[in-house]
Amino acid sequence: MKKTFWSGLASSFLTAVGLTIASSGFSTANAASMTFHAYPFLGDSSEVKITLDDEIAGAGKVQFKVDVVPNPFIGDIRGVFFNILNNSLLKDVVIIGSDITEVVKRPGDVAATSNGSSIMYEGRFDIGVQIGTPNRVQDDIQSTVFTLSHPNVALDIAQFTTETDPVTNQGPKALLFGVDLRSIGTVNGPRSGLSKLGAGVDDKVTVPEPATAVALGLVAIVGFGLHKQKKKQQAET
Repeated sequence: MKKTFWSGLASSFLTAVGLTIASSGFSTANAASMTFHAYPFLGDSSEVKITLDDEIAGAGKVQFKVDVVPNPFIGDIRGVFFNILNNSLLKDVVIIGSDITEVVKRPGDVAATSNGSSIMYEGRFDIGVQIGTPNRVQDDIQSTVFTLSHPNVALDIAQFTTETDPVTNQGPKALLFGVDLRSIGTVNGPRSGLSKLGAGVDDKVTVPEPATAVALGLVAIVGFGLHKQKKKQQAET
């Protein structure tokens, strides 16, 4: 049986919708992963990407992945600061990572570690995770991963993406995350800069909801089909 243009288009659309839904993954409400970009509020040009995932490390655990984004400047990650929504969980939260050299946990009172990493002059956070050593000759950490868990409570991304630090006279805005970045410079150039970076709610990288993705897929398929039909009509005349 000969396929009409519209029946062919409908078939193509249904296939595209299925592929779009399959590839769209979780909605933002049920997101297994969220990414934020941190930018300097003090110091030299730099950028850091922070990705939280509450599936990759296992049920009830949240993985933080912190990466320096060459823009073209790179740097040595020295500290990561953030909050937990439920402060009653703070005492028993376990933080594990191969690059961690110190963890400080105090509700609303962490702006530095005891060995030199700080997020001054921003407001104070609940948790400070010190990464590596002060000297990049010993380690030059441009990407690090650590995992948070609790012995009695399943953690999720919402615990660490809801509460911001307090706004201060020196700080730019309420932040979800702060990053202490040292030895900033270009790959083959001097590395003498430093920055304090922050990521707020508005710095989240968003992805389309499944419904939005399907709508975009429909527009693309219909547009392509109409273009094909027009070309066919032109060829027949």
